[in-house]
Amino acid sequence: MKHPSLNSRTSRFCRSVSQLYLLGIILFSLFLLSSFTTATAQADTFTVASDKIIMKGAIDPTFIDTAITGLPNADLVYTVEKQMELRVMDESGKNVRNLTEKDNNILGINFPLDEDGQPPAIHWKGDPEHIPGTSIILFKAENEHSSHIFNRNNPSIGWDCDIWALDLKKKTYTRLTNFDKGNGTHYSTLSRDGQWYVYPLRLEIGNPAKNFGVVRMVFNQITFDDSGTIELTYKFALDPDGSMYYRPASIFHHKDGSYTLDYVAGSSKILDPYRVTWDPTQEDSTIRYQQLLTTPTLHEDFITFTPDKAQMLLIQGPLKGEKYQTDMYITDLTLANKQRLTTYNLDRQEKQVASDFGAQLSHFSWHKTGTVLFYSLWTNEEQGKACRDAGIHRLELKKKPPKKK
Repeated sequence: MKHPSLNSRTSRFCRSVSQLYLLGIILFSLFLLSSFTTATAQADTFTVASDKIIMKGAIDPTFIDTAITGLPNADLVYTVEKQMELRVMDESGKNVRNLTEKDNNILGINFPLDEDGQPPAIHWKGDPEHIPGTSIILFKAENEHSSHIFNRNNPSIGWDCDIWALDLKKKTYTRLTNFDKGNGTHYSTLSRDGQWYVYPLRLEIGNPAKNFGVVRMVFNQITFDDSGTIELTYKFALDPDGSMYYRPASIFHHKDGSYTLDYVAGSSKILDPYRVTWDPTQEDSTIRYQQLLTTPTLHEDFITFTPDKAQMLLIQGPLKGEKYQTDMYITDLTLANKQRLTTYNLDRQEKQVASDFGAQLSHFSWHKTGTVLFYSLWTNEEQGKACRDAGIHRLELKKKPPKKK
């Protein structure tokens, strides 16, 4: 694995078999295990109180605080899949309004590239993230290099897409990246303190039937200039195991000031979860890695912490043909003890879920109560067809306190 320092601009390959190195890895693993075990010793367990679809034809739900954004009845920002525009709605799926559609949105401003007269006439937008404590939404959009090809340039896949910020109060757009033609980005992750933003930089497309191409993870701090305009300040980039696919999933801020990123990676379409820890308070801090699971026949993705940081959610399941059959699990921070929350890929339990032919979950976002989760669900209506039946679900969990010994 690569172990760069924070001031490195690229990762440097390093494998050491010395006793000192091995001792360091052992001590670090024990540190992680003890710190995470302390956090999860009294963790609650959950049962599903309800799980219902609140919006069809929609993906990427992100909970936003209406008190901060100033938008009434706008608890969620999401991507409408057909038009690939951003919309808002309340948490029950009502009060739907356009956020980025040209000449038809509640902010009264248009996306800048939709007005430049260059193709495509309307740029696809998606993958929204809300920066905590601000009125700013980060999202992805096609750039000037895009060929406007579905399953290539849509923001959830991300070739020839860039990262933008939309300030809902100031009603302004800010472009944060300018990627070269043939590069792009897709699902990223934002720390809950609003300080760090990690995105996957897509470098090579690879073979879509066999893998997800080549990606490098880019670590940035969110900063603001003297005028209050948001910026992404580059810090370092990682491809820990060389040229393969990486997707950042969730960031954990430790009490000692260090950060942990959980991510998934792989050279095929089966991805495994990993963990990387760095300390931004130490200029030459060594970045450390840990593989969390090795599951050759099971795919894991979309790891996210519970609001109390005591447990994690992830999706897991096999790849059947071209489709994943994944379900949602809740687990401790070591991913050692899992509890299944959904059963989409067992016997069919909902009419809109054709579980015989696969279902896939993605893009988790917690309600501020900490007991309601919003997520995307794709299902298949016929064998051999891609996942095109998408919807946003509202999952309500009921806590069960741990048994006292």
